[in-house]
Amino acid sequence: MVRPKPIVGVGRIAFDIVGVVPRFPDPDTRVELSELSIQGSGSVATALATIAALGGPAACIGYVGPDRFGQLALDLLAGDGVDVSRVRVGKGQLSPFTFVTVGADTGSRATFTTQGDVEPPAVESFGPDLAVIDEASLLLLDGDEPALESRAAARARAAKVPVLLDLGRYSDAAHSMIGQADVLICSERFALEAAPRGELEDALATLAGQGPRSVVITLGAAGSIALDGGRILKQPALGPPAASATGVGSVFHGALGYGLARGFSFERVLELASAVAGLSASNRSARAGLPSAGAAAQLVPWLTSA
Repeated sequence: MVRPKPIVGVGRIAFDIVGVVPRFPDPDTRVELSELSIQGSGSVATALATIAALGGPAACIGYVGPDRFGQLALDLLAGDGVDVSRVRVGKGQLSPFTFVTVGADTGSRATFTTQGDVEPPAVESFGPDLAVIDEASLLLLDGDEPALESRAAARARAAKVPVLLDLGRYSDAAHSMIGQADVLICSERFALEAAPRGELEDALATLAGQGPRSVVITLGAAGSIALDGGRILKQPALGPPAASATGVGSVFHGALGYGLARGFSFERVLELASAVAGLSASNRSARAGLPSAGAAAQLVPWLTSA
């Protein structure tokens, strides 16, 4: 039996603590948590966990801190079925994490986050780890580690491995990576900052002109719009009413990557990504609600015979 090629991702590894309270307390008062969930996070890490949940082989290249939080983030990713044998340990005292408080009465959220102080290992030290890209079906990037990701993208190009880049927040460093992508996913906000011409179709064309053969702009509850092979494709959101938006874009990234690696048509890739993201959003944290391929097939029945 031929072993399937892994989908490899390069990016940050973190975790979220999500606490639900009946209502937000007044200042200087105390309220009991009604729910508590600890879930892995990080854009590429969550995308890889999504791929593993769908049944695909996924491997991560990255780093964590030497503290207990770093070990927890790594354990959560491994527990989601991702190969973490190429994750290194950086120097520092505090790994990145996020605490999210959700008010059950209104659904409003307060988010507290820290990037920590972990210094990444030298890019050159990842040389042996990047060799796995040569045998990959796809490389996932998110722009959070530009130096390491650029090195990984160059390796992918040399090995003729396609690169899928997901950009959420605009920065000059992230924008400069667009030319390294074969397929670009970005948020509506990023698209309009990177290509401020007013219309989404114009933004798609402008972004595609910078290198990617396909561009997808995610639109939240309105679904997504894409440019592929000169065609404009529109995909509505799928799934039950959303309980959370936390991590849903990263789930979309992972499901889209899974579909590309499977060789599905771009229309089907968009439909699958929308279905998987929509199902994950029914949970307080998308990472906690990752669906299997069987669950996704309830919204996209063609998946069972694909």
